[in-house]
Amino acid sequence: MNRNLLAIIACAACAAQASGAIVAPKLYQDASFQAISDNGRFAVSCLMGTLTIYDLQEGTEKMFADEAMYFDLGLGRPITADGSIIVGSTEENSNASYYNGEEWIRLNVPDQSMTNLSNAVTPDGKRICGSVGTHGMSIAVDALMQAPAYWDRQEDGTYGECQILPFPTTDFFGATPQYVTATDISDNGMVIVGQVVDCSGYMAVPIVYTQGDNGEWTYSFPTRDLFNPDGIAPVENPGDSPTMPNEENFMTEQEKADRDAAYQQWMDEGCPEGLFPEYTDYMTEEEKEAFNTAYKEWETKQLEWQTKYDEYNAYFWSVLDSSPTFVFNTSCISADGKTIAISAQISVEDPGSWWPVTHYHPWVIEIASGETTKYESSGSLIPRCITADGTVLAGSPYGTIPMTGYVLKEGTATPLLDYISTVSPEYGEWFTKNMTHEIAVREEWNEDLQDYEVIYEEITFTGMPIATPDLKVMAIWNDCPWDMASYAQGVIIDFSADAAISTVTADKGAKPCLDADGNLVVASDAVSVAVYNIAGALVTSVRNPAGPIALGIAPGAYIVKVVNADGTADTAKITM
Repeated sequence: MNRNLLAIIACAACAAQASGAIVAPKLYQDASFQAISDNGRFAVSCLMGTLTIYDLQEGTEKMFADEAMYFDLGLGRPITADGSIIVGSTEENSNASYYNGEEWIRLNVPDQSMTNLSNAVTPDGKRICGSVGTHGMSIAVDALMQAPAYWDRQEDGTYGECQILPFPTTDFFGATPQYVTATDISDNGMVIVGQVVDCSGYMAVPIVYTQGDNGEWTYSFPTRDLFNPDGIAPVENPGDSPTMPNEENFMTEQEKADRDAAYQQWMDEGCPEGLFPEYTDYMTEEEKEAFNTAYKEWETKQLEWQTKYDEYNAYFWSVLDSSPTFVFNTSCISADGKTIAISAQISVEDPGSWWPVTHYHPWVIEIASGETTKYESSGSLIPRCITADGTVLAGSPYGTIPMTGYVLKEGTATPLLDYISTVSPEYGEWFTKNMTHEIAVREEWNEDLQDYEVIYEEITFTGMPIATPDLKVMAIWNDCPWDMASYAQGVIIDFSADAAISTVTADKGAKPCLDADGNLVVASDAVSVAVYNIAGALVTSVRNPAGPIALGIAPGAYIVKVVNADGTADTAKITM
């Protein structure tokens, strides 16, 4: 565990000023928390088209559910600091909208019939970012389907005309991208993060839009230098294949009608074998010759195109395999607009599977330098929010059993339950008790029963976490494989209501403890002392201590275990 994360935990635990939220923890049935306001008062759940706003201070909730209306939340930070504005969409086909505390209002977009998204809002509500439709959703057409955009709040409180951000018209392969998006925004609204999805839909890379002091926008790719690391020589995309000639284009309307009538008769007679009416049966010799000439020309062009395409395809997959590609719609940005968190896709061999398994590994990327911190593990994690100092809250993707949360900081991934238990042992005990469930994990052959037996295990579900910028109020959600009657379960934890970690001093009469000089004081009959960090690793140990112990360890929170001469043990948390 690194000292910065320990300092964050200690600050969160020792905070005396309450955020105005509830006494935590508290369970919420069918709550899938996707957003929380900076002041910790409002949390928003979005589940299967139903959106619910929870006032954690008043203990009330407001639900938006309509069979004719589908509600969704933005992909980034979709709520203002005070909870007065929430951004998302209000139709199943996604129309960019915002809720102002009284009603849902559609944002101005170039074309309401397209898929338009409002994804994030600045804490003060002055700017919203999102994506606007530029073409109908279809992978069969080589066209951009979404472009990045933003909306500024006017003096009357409404949002003005849609402003399209500058964006690349080609992807890294030189073709038309499928999407260029804007998903999250910095506190001052001058830095926006999104993704560019290439022409194939296989590669997604982060893009950052920055507004200068002169008001002009530019864009950059923080991972551009990681593309094609092997330096494979580019091969031009030959584009779409030549269009094969159609016999109908060489026939008269009467000839086509005669052929269609013959085809219908053939169908009515039960499709007799060998009597299928070909188009050429109804063409003149001149028409057949013209068609055959066009077909031979197409064959020559098709062969030439296929050769070029095979070369391009080999180049494409070689570059794709060697370059990082990121999970679509997983990017978030820090409040100061300097750092982004996003998950990269990693394929690993699985001995129990025919195919490699794809894992999602979070990356934290410094926008200016491109410096990257990677969090690689055996499973998959999606970042949900990133604080100003680069602390990331992440969790397993929806549908993973169990969904597991983590706190990521400077290369170390701390399990969420460890984090909670360190900030508040009482909350950790509550969480373990209330979020541990027995579920079916596999089937094993039972010789006695001569049948497969379902094996159950008790598993603690720590879920997908988000939190206020100071990490004092945390909202967590899980799907519910342990309860078929529930779709999700949410937990709100208010750390500001619990002074869980405090520096114990000798004048309090508690041992083990720290004296005024920061030395560890233990009982006079102690035979051994062990100091662990919150991840459970042994930091230092002392046998048969005599007097106060100078620990010489980095600042942070630790667990001290003292074994006494009579075999009893004393345990305490200390903060250096």
